[in-house]
Amino acid sequence: MKRYVSLLMLTSLLCFAADTVVNGYTITPEADLKEAKLPGANLKKADLTAADLSSADLHGANLWGASLDNTTLTGAQLHGANLEHASLQGSDLSGADLSSADLQWANMKGANIEGALFNDTKLGGTIWIDGTLCHEKSVGSCK
Repeated sequence: MKRYVSLLMLTSLLCFAADTVVNGYTITPEADLKEAKLPGANLKKADLTAADLSSADLHGANLWGASLDNTTLTGAQLHGANLEHASLQGSDLSGADLSSADLQWANMKGANIEGALFNDTKLGGTIWIDGTLCHEKSVGSCK
């Protein structure tokens, strides 16, 4: 049993390899991806900690379980993106469009969301910017 769990954990960790190139962009922590064009990109479990994704086009992207702590996402297009289980602690989402995105079970503690759009955004189970847990049926705002 112990060996099986270890193999399962290793497989999940290797889901997104370091220094992966997607649509011509190198995906790494602290990457400069200003205005990157990554619509619909598969960035599942990507480590983009402290990256600059300001004004990036990530609409419809799969960012399930991605690490986006302290990432700059000002003005980013994230409508329809899958951010389930993503960590966005301390990130700057000011002016970002998260309409129809899925942020269920994401961690947004300490994030700046000034002017961000959350129209029809799924927020069930999300840890909100003040550390409170959003109700499982929260849509558009944390309740």
